Amino acid sequence: MHAPRSVALIVLLAIAVTPVVGNADQLKRHRSIFGVGLKFGVDYSKFHGNVTDYEYYMGPTSNLSGLTYGILFKLGAHRPLSLQAEALYVQQGSKWTRQYTLAQKLTYLQFPVLAVFGVPAKPIRPSVYAGLAVSVLTSARRQITENGTLVRDDDLTRTLPKTASDLLIGILLEIPVFGRHIVVDGRYDVGLTSFILPYADFTNTNEFLNTHTLAIALGIVM
Repeated sequence: MHAPRSVALIVLLAIAVTPVVGNADQLKRHRSIFGVGLKFGVDYSKFHGNVTDYEYYMGPTSNLSGLTYGILFKLGAHRPLSLQAEALYVQQGSKWTRQYTLAQKLTYLQFPVLAVFGVPAKPIRPSVYAGLAVSVLTSARRQITENGTLVRDDDLTRTLPKTASDLLIGILLEIPVFGRHIVVDGRYDVGLTSFILPYADFTNTNEFLNTHTLAIALGIVM
């Protein structure tokens, strides 16, 4: 699945679940229980695990930047304890640099479910959260660049696991603005699924790896 199709899917989901309310009183009561929002941000990810042989052949592992965006749904919005579900498009991966740069780029449709613990503070309300996510692989590419020129681009989508699981922890800041809430979200995503990267043309060994991702996003909850 390419990025435009993922965007279209997320937009259709947002339209399908947007609540219809009859008057201002109903809207106020609804917002005290439910919340629907959009978020957009950037992430920095890196492979962790037994990467000694990879680093020997290809250089140190470093972070790969990507985008994360989608929709979120809150149950028990603006209460001390709430649940938050999300549908996100997420780019993850890692890269190695030596005489050339090798980037492993993964894209997922990710579906987190989070328990959010809010601090009763005003006007800015901080929260912490933790939860799990199921991620569906939509694309996996291995790209090699030399002197800024792409010299190899392999599609590895069929060789990697189609689904993955993740542990998420993070912090939220909710800022009320004109009856809405602006959300600043920082999270750390630890991949729970180990996978093997097929690098037989670089080394005779296969290593088990997982992804670690730091993401920062800005959103609005209605």
